[in-house]
Amino acid sequence: MPKTKETIKSFAEIERGEIPLSEIEVMFNFRNNFNEERIKELADNIAKVGVLQPILLREANGQKILVAGERRYRAAQKAGLQTIPYRLLNLTAEEALEVTALENLHRVDLNPIEEAQAFKTLLDSGNYQVQDVADKVNKSQAYVYRAIRLLDLPESVKEALVSGKITTGHARHLLRLSAKEAEKVLEDIISQDMPVKQLANKIEWAYGKDLEEAVFPTNTTYADIGPCSICLHNTSSQQDLFDEEIEKGRCTNKECYQKKLKFFIDEKITQAKKEAKSKGFIFEKDTNKYPYSSRWQFNGHNVLDEDDKKALETEIAKNPACFGIGVDNVTGETHLFIVDETMKEKLLQIRREEDDTDETEEYDREREEFIREETNRLIMKSLSDNFQYTATPEEEENNLPFSDLKDKQKEWLLAQLQIKELSADSIKKLPGEKVFALFCLNRGLDSWDFEESICNILGIDYDELCQKYEKAAAKTWDKKQNK
Repeated sequence: MPKTKETIKSFAEIERGEIPLSEIEVMFNFRNNFNEERIKELADNIAKVGVLQPILLREANGQKILVAGERRYRAAQKAGLQTIPYRLLNLTAEEALEVTALENLHRVDLNPIEEAQAFKTLLDSGNYQVQDVADKVNKSQAYVYRAIRLLDLPESVKEALVSGKITTGHARHLLRLSAKEAEKVLEDIISQDMPVKQLANKIEWAYGKDLEEAVFPTNTTYADIGPCSICLHNTSSQQDLFDEEIEKGRCTNKECYQKKLKFFIDEKITQAKKEAKSKGFIFEKDTNKYPYSSRWQFNGHNVLDEDDKKALETEIAKNPACFGIGVDNVTGETHLFIVDETMKEKLLQIRREEDDTDETEEYDREREEFIREETNRLIMKSLSDNFQYTATPEEEENNLPFSDLKDKQKEWLLAQLQIKELSADSIKKLPGEKVFALFCLNRGLDSWDFEESICNILGIDYDELCQKYEKAAAKTWDKKQNK
């Protein structure tokens, strides 16, 4: 085939013809994986009819570099051809990447990472907007954004996605984690053959932290880390990854959250030490022995509330060495507590006197507690009497052998099922209405709001039920007092 010369404007064809395969340089392609079976099919076809569509080349430093058509190039080699038809275009290296990207996006067997790289190349060229790229592949802008985000994954996760060990659904959820955490969770996904929905729940509750409950600032740079409010690991910034709604305002970068929390606690400790030193108090840092300090206790010491401080203010001013300052290493809350035994006795006496002078308040507390417990008992009995549910085979399979039950759930289930222990064999033998265990586990009911959760699932008005049984509980209390 004779060569023809044309204009040399950018992207224009310079020449065309046949070129020996040995003279072609293959330097780059977004496609790292080629289906050998399809290459062989193409080679068999080429052996019969030849290469019908020329490959695209560019020239640099005297070399003919492949721009598009690597499948045809490989198949021609496999078919035993010595030459192949080509078109030589006037392209810079950057322009060649653009052409390669466009060419590859029209292939049906690109893996998600190859597709994402092609999208990014087109956008980086400055010649395309997101909508332009979306139109090229007949997809939405959101699809293009989501695809490009996959390039932020750690290499091990990308490899798992390309090899088919995980899906794009898994990959998008792993984007919510830090690189270190994503690699750790990847092992669980593969070893446990974890469904995407289960992964989403795992990330939400094993790694997610409610930013509204964060004790450190979340709207400004803190601990040399950017604001949580605009961080990609904030679920409020992750909606573009998914079609479905996800819970917003949760941090899924546990490592970063803990770093900010530690910085906050360290600041509190430094401040507390200065305060202790300046006022004559001792300082004691909270330890893991008491990770969740109560209102009344801190490392075994009696904590002073505002009323206590007021009652003891003379003693505090007179002898601060009897008192200490400590910082809770979970919340960063500062506590003032007593370390002197004599002063402890004095505080206990003050509290006893307060209790003695407020019998009405104590009576009200007892009544309120009785009504609350009796109301819950009546509600649970009502739910137990009326509950009807048949577990699906999937629920039976996914929720045995009941290894993660909370105490409140276990107590309810044993009573509901009328058995002494929970085991896979005993559950499977029960009739449909007594597989409540499966239902509870599958729905992940919170033991703190257990009754309300059950009502929501059964379509019962929880508030109405509460009002009904609160009245009954109050009547029981009144009868009890009148006896």
